[in-house]
Amino acid sequence: GWDPVGAVALHVWAGYAAVGCAAAHGAYWIGIWYARGVNGFAATVPPRKCWDFRADVWETRHGTYGHDGTGRTCFSYFINFFGMVAAVSFILLTLTSLPWVRRKYYRVFYLSHVGFAVLSLCALLCHYHKMVFFLCPSLLYYAASSFPTAAQALLSFRRGGTRVLGAEAIPDSGGCVDLALLASPEAAATLAANPVRSVRICVPALSCLWHPFTVIAAAEDRRVVRILFRQYGSFTTGLARALRRDVRRPKVLVDGYYGAPDRYGDAAGHDAAVLVAGGIGIVSHLSLVTALRQGRGEQRTRHVALHWMCRDEGLVRHVAKRYLGPLLAGGEGDGDTRVRVVVHHTRGYRPLSKRPNGEDGKGDRAEEEDAEEVPFEHVGGGGPFVPAHFAPMGASLWQNLPYALVFSVIAWTGLAVTYHANKYISGIHFYPSLLGTSLLPLPAVLGVALAVSLPAVALAERRRMQSTTFDTVATEDPAQAIGEAEATAAATADEEGCGIEHQVGRPEVGRLLDEVPEECRNPGVFVCGPTALHKAVRKAAAERSKRKGDGGGRAWAFYEEAFEV
Repeated sequence: GWDPVGAVALHVWAGYAAVGCAAAHGAYWIGIWYARGVNGFAATVPPRKCWDFRADVWETRHGTYGHDGTGRTCFSYFINFFGMVAAVSFILLTLTSLPWVRRKYYRVFYLSHVGFAVLSLCALLCHYHKMVFFLCPSLLYYAASSFPTAAQALLSFRRGGTRVLGAEAIPDSGGCVDLALLASPEAAATLAANPVRSVRICVPALSCLWHPFTVIAAAEDRRVVRILFRQYGSFTTGLARALRRDVRRPKVLVDGYYGAPDRYGDAAGHDAAVLVAGGIGIVSHLSLVTALRQGRGEQRTRHVALHWMCRDEGLVRHVAKRYLGPLLAGGEGDGDTRVRVVVHHTRGYRPLSKRPNGEDGKGDRAEEEDAEEVPFEHVGGGGPFVPAHFAPMGASLWQNLPYALVFSVIAWTGLAVTYHANKYISGIHFYPSLLGTSLLPLPAVLGVALAVSLPAVALAERRRMQSTTFDTVATEDPAQAIGEAEATAAATADEEGCGIEHQVGRPEVGRLLDEVPEECRNPGVFVCGPTALHKAVRKAAAERSKRKGDGGGRAWAFYEEAFEV
């Protein structure tokens, strides 16, 4: 249930704090070595005799070390050795986590992050075996939070993954793909309650890594969720290619939901909401603007403005016809909520009425992409997407009770295993103990987490299947419903006749905020797009909020959905 942006920021700053503490620890001991007049670095590599690992040589002193030349024990050598390994691993982990490495070489970043993190963790535990108690809260929290999800993904893989209803390559869109997935009633209800959500997708045939995607509630059928993504990197490119392939499609695993706890609630608390999107960032606002237009409960929002800056004409046409057109077909808003949608074409725009006959505005890549376009049809096996069974997403205490129970069993059982394993062999000082005391609790904790998660997820899935009831509409093929809805949307909404305003050029962000009516005294701005756009909107909102402190203007609330984390 955490907001990924906030969680990543917390993780980054926690990493900085850990590196700083490690540097302080190392500087402290270097200072002690200097004060004693000894070269501590000479005692970081154990001599050859220490690698015999026999108990009779473990306490034997070797070498000439220190001011008295008495040498050091093998145990002391290995303490320094593992400390140095942990320090070097920490440094390499930090260097491979720099923003430019993460953005340009994500696979290198991910594999290095996992590899060096595990190596530094094991080295730290061997450096000081009681370190396991300092690390236990984080390790157990990760195991209790992740293993139920991993167990559910494993069961989903055995059943064929999530059913892909269709995939469509969008011409002249910069490589964008519209993907439709079959959703369970639980998934549809959760997305309807909180429309701004994301999922993680894993395709084992392409990569074992999980990748985040924003989901969109399909207006044509509540049993369908859509994912609109741009091919950027090896995974999205490989996924698009696999979905267009004529042979058997790979299994697609979906895990979710993730994202801000209640972004609709944030927007509904303001009397005006300005939604700013850049490029493919429009995906985060499509479900939100739909929910605001429909209105529900005690919604205070009366003015909604969606400003979308995009240079890909094909993507604009696709989103306008499939998503924005049906939304605005009935007018600018229902009741007291007024919705305005403006598309800012940053690479020029010509209405259909002013284009020569036969020219549809497609770019140079149109012919190539048209050849790859796939109509919506059933393209793979599997079942509906089911949200994570054990995740803190319930609205009440009783709904979160199963998650709390599984979490508690994994955490407390893992802590007990760690404590007894450490206590049992903590007094024996020879090399097998150094590894056993430190590393034995890790596989034990992971085993406990898996042993608890698998039956818990299997039981939850069985109960879901027994309690799930589909209405009569569910007997129809969702893929057929999609095709019928698309035909209806094409007949009722086109590029110019669905109430969308089209402007040419990149707008000045401050002007977009100033267009909000003066009677709206509690506005909020929501942004999703490149980092530069986030900075510009944040600066404009801060400047206008400052005017209120000087006796004028309005206080602007700022919300962001970042896909560059």
